Amino acid sequence: TPEGRRRFNKIKSEITQAFNKKMRTLKRAANLLGKILPNTKIVLAETKADYDRLRGKKSNSVGVFRVTKDGKTAIFVDVSALSTDKGIETIAHELFHAVLYKKFGTDKAKIRRVTDKMVKELQKTLQNSNDKELQDMGNALVRFSKQYPEGTQTEEFLSETLGYLAERFDQVRRDSKALKIVVNFVNKISDLLGLGKAKKELAKDPDRVLRALALVAKKLQSGEVLQDTDFDII
Repeated sequence: TPEGRRRFNKIKSEITQAFNKKMRTLKRAANLLGKILPNTKIVLAETKADYDRLRGKKSNSVGVFRVTKDGKTAIFVDVSALSTDKGIETIAHELFHAVLYKKFGTDKAKIRRVTDKMVKELQKTLQNSNDKELQDMGNALVRFSKQYPEGTQTEEFLSETLGYLAERFDQVRRDSKALKIVVNFVNKISDLLGLGKAKKELAKDPDRVLRALALVAKKLQSGEVLQDTDFDII
């Protein structure tokens, strides 16, 4: 009926306007964050099919940082799977992967120092908790610190310690003081890597930053060549 068509066209128009507004916002965010790493392309895929085509395979991820065989880097984001806020956050996290990949070698000692300080603060806080599970985590962090003394085996330390924290982050966030220590750590790492503009988004999900640091460190630890590699954000 004419009335039904009018209603349909109105709904279609509202959906289109909302999607276009989301795309404009994400493109502005991509352009802003892209200035931090100008040689890395940021591509916003409007549909899941477009995203899978860029990836060259089907994937359950919503964003990926890609390093090709010739060393070129790109960030792909599946816009259809994200709200505007989550999209900006995903771009920021993929940018973190990209910057970390580019700068890990030159900033490794600084990253280690900031991480050592965070782990010392965190282990004391967790050990003083009334929560037995958190106390056990604090004791585990002490063992990590003894196993990897300051200034040695940096890749192993970052891979094992931050991977451990990321896996158990739901427990860590139960203690507000412990959560604040990790968020401050994310802010310091963001500043260290020149990602000040993105740190607000990165700090929303600090466990993803821990995972990213642990992943890059693990690949370096295993001697894996960081080329033709994907770093997924799920």
